[in-house]
Amino acid sequence: MLKINVLHSRSFPNDLHMQCITEIKNLTQNNNPATLGIANQYDDFVIWYDRENTAFEFIRRSEITEEKEKADHERDLAYTGLFDYVKSAVNHYDSAVATAARRLMTLIETFNHPERITKLSYDAETASIHSLISNLQAQPADVAQINLQGWIMALDAKNQAFEALALQYIETVVGKPDYNMLQSRRGLEKAMRTMFHCIEALIVMNGETAYTTYVNALNAVIKHYNDVYAIHLGRYEANKDKQHTAEEKNRDNEQLPV
Repeated sequence: MLKINVLHSRSFPNDLHMQCITEIKNLTQNNNPATLGIANQYDDFVIWYDRENTAFEFIRRSEITEEKEKADHERDLAYTGLFDYVKSAVNHYDSAVATAARRLMTLIETFNHPERITKLSYDAETASIHSLISNLQAQPADVAQINLQGWIMALDAKNQAFEALALQYIETVVGKPDYNMLQSRRGLEKAMRTMFHCIEALIVMNGETAYTTYVNALNAVIKHYNDVYAIHLGRYEANKDKQHTAEEKNRDNEQLPV
């Protein structure tokens, strides 16, 4: 029996939640809610969507602090410095250096499509830089050949500094949730799941044929955003473990005899 997969959107951060729900809204609208037999449910869904979108825009404007902007600017400069250094090395007089630089530049360029790293959203840029550094470090011979390790370390430090500020902000917001956003998200989640349950009931009553295209496309969206959240959650937990380990080491050092 054709079914709609489970979407773990209740746990999504606000920006991911808004992206996911927007895609579901557009997909449903493009498939004509009236034809699907969920016109009333979709109208209720849109009402709650507009409320969450308004609350999200307010939070997004208020969250951009001067400190975060400065940290983001500093990591952008570090990335640009690394990029320009490798680009310059492509024209090095030593053919071995030039060849290694070309391989590294090809790798770096894959992270600039469809959009340059520094133009991405905060979270997307953080994730992309983590991935870029990991890929660069997987080519130690080329990195050593053009003496790039210093730039990699500088970029990693700036990216981690920004990420620490971002996590600090998230923890502050979670500790003091905005009531309007919380209320809007709950209302939207309820309206969305009512719409999904209605679709599944209509499939039982009328058969799968009229709903296969929509449900398959919807399940693809659900899988994509569940996967994105799993990566986000894994990175957040890894950072927490790393911070805990560092704190343990600091305490051990403090206890060492002089």
